[in-house]
Amino acid sequence: MTVTKITNNKIISRFDSLRFQIINELFFQKEILGLSDIDILALLAAQQKPVPLKDFCSRAAFLFTYASEQSVRNRVNILESSGYICKTNDLRNKKIYLSNKLNVDNRADILLSYNLLVQDASTKNTK
Repeated sequence: MTVTKITNNKIISRFDSLRFQIINELFFQKEILGLSDIDILALLAAQQKPVPLKDFCSRAAFLFTYASEQSVRNRVNILESSGYICKTNDLRNKKIYLSNKLNVDNRADILLSYNLLVQDASTKNTK
């Protein structure tokens, strides 16, 4: 069997690395989310600790040109019900953080290395 290797080297921003990791996690979980939801998850993944919900919605609305903070809050609620975002139980100052459903590394300098072997069904070894 001959294997063709395709190598693509890129330098990307930390935010784009988070988006890339989230997209890959969703792909292998066979889940589909829109880019706006992926941006929200990437922004949340960039945080090192839980962030106040109000502050996060305000920042996301500004960065991603949502119509209002309420629009972001609605998306956060949907992502929470899907299990991607968790909320703390503090009634006065709710905080949100990325759930463990997505395995995302948010350190600054990382090398993302994915080795994928694409195998045609007719070439699979049967034992």
